[in-house]
Amino acid sequence: MSADGHREMRLVALSSVIAAVLLVTLKVVVGGLSQSLGILSEAAHSGLDLVAAAITFFAVRAAIRPADVDHQYGHGKIENLSALVETLLLFITCGWIIYEAINRLFFTKVAVDPSIWTFLVMSISIVVDISRSRALYRVARKYNSQALEADALHFSTDVWSSSVVIIGLVLVWIADNTGLTPLLKQLQYISPEFYILSEELSFGVLHYADSVAALIVACIVIYVSYRLGKRTVDALLDRAPKGVSERIRKVVCEAKGVEDCTRVRMRPSGPRNFVDIIISINQSDSLKKAHDISLDVEKRVKEILPNADVVIHTDPVELDGEPTAQKIRNLAMVNEFEVHDVHIHERMNKKYIDLHLEVPPKVSLSETHQLAHKLEDEIRNKITNVEEVNIHLEPAERASIEYIDVTQESEEMSREIKTLVEDMIGKGKCHGIRIRKIKNKLHVYVHCTLDQSIPIKEAHEITDKIELKIKKKIPEIEEINIHAEPL
Repeated sequence: MSADGHREMRLVALSSVIAAVLLVTLKVVVGGLSQSLGILSEAAHSGLDLVAAAITFFAVRAAIRPADVDHQYGHGKIENLSALVETLLLFITCGWIIYEAINRLFFTKVAVDPSIWTFLVMSISIVVDISRSRALYRVARKYNSQALEADALHFSTDVWSSSVVIIGLVLVWIADNTGLTPLLKQLQYISPEFYILSEELSFGVLHYADSVAALIVACIVIYVSYRLGKRTVDALLDRAPKGVSERIRKVVCEAKGVEDCTRVRMRPSGPRNFVDIIISINQSDSLKKAHDISLDVEKRVKEILPNADVVIHTDPVELDGEPTAQKIRNLAMVNEFEVHDVHIHERMNKKYIDLHLEVPPKVSLSETHQLAHKLEDEIRNKITNVEEVNIHLEPAERASIEYIDVTQESEEMSREIKTLVEDMIGKGKCHGIRIRKIKNKLHVYVHCTLDQSIPIKEAHEITDKIELKIKKKIPEIEEINIHAEPL
């Protein structure tokens, strides 16, 4: 995350602290003067928001610190821990609100004075809560901050709870200021029982509205606390978000070159997710190709979790239907051998394998024999029905060989080669002839174009025929390399 992002998170957290201080002060003063339990419960709720906002502010500052030797996954769990503390404080506050509301409903009568100041304070509270919750949600979603999201949840629930308190105060005001008293007194001459019931309904029940509003606030806070607490505990216990692992596995398996995704493991830590993935790739793929596949997989995962830290482990696997010769080359490559001229002969469902194994020139015969024996064991274990393995040992040529380009001096030979090739494949389909002298022997390199739709087997047969024809016509050529390319 950039420095601007860190600063934006700190500023929005600090502004929430300032807003919470303002709301707590207003609600405590007006709630104490009016004796409204609804406002006092809201003051307690806002007081909790103040504590939560302060915790969030310090948690955000601590959580954005980079990883170090002692905290190798960073400090993101501090956000989750701060959210857990906020949840516990919410439950404690709810317990006090419920206790006081029940006491006022059944045991102690408290006169509530719903003045204009009570309505003004609650209206200001709603406006501040809406602005703060929107700002916090915006930054929380932008940087995937659970602490800021929890703080936003606090302020958004204050909007609903404040609305409930206003409704309760309105009902109390109606009970104190309606002109129903003369009408109800006339009813006592008609039906004394109906008069008593109406008086209790219009005054007693309406006076209880403030306490009932406080209970509703407590229920809202309990529900929010449960949701917040569950998410916090899940994060602290490294529980993966529901359905995300399946989505990651699906996009990983769709990546080109991935044969299978055998494991997806993830753990959230504050705003980040750490994802470990094991993928299976063709064992004949080069190291560069394996790296490119891993980069593609990482890109796909970050499209789902933009701020994820992704670690990918690749397992080489043998593909079904792969030619036996390729399997042998793969086994050699995995064991850091180099082989060439691999030939497989079959008789009565038994395989007879011949190959050339390249070994470093300075390795002793005893060590070379052990290498060959190891490769033979690998071939017999991995390939079925192997009857015989013949390994020819030869020193590997590691150093580059100097050559002399004699193309210009051999123009007549180049024209002859061009004529021989075009007689077989057509006029204008031979180009790029190079003639080199290596250790006083001629090596010829020819480019030719063939129909792009023909199978590779047929193309190989054509180049073999061209090679034989050139060597027969010009025997002084030691080696010919013919490169076929699509027309």
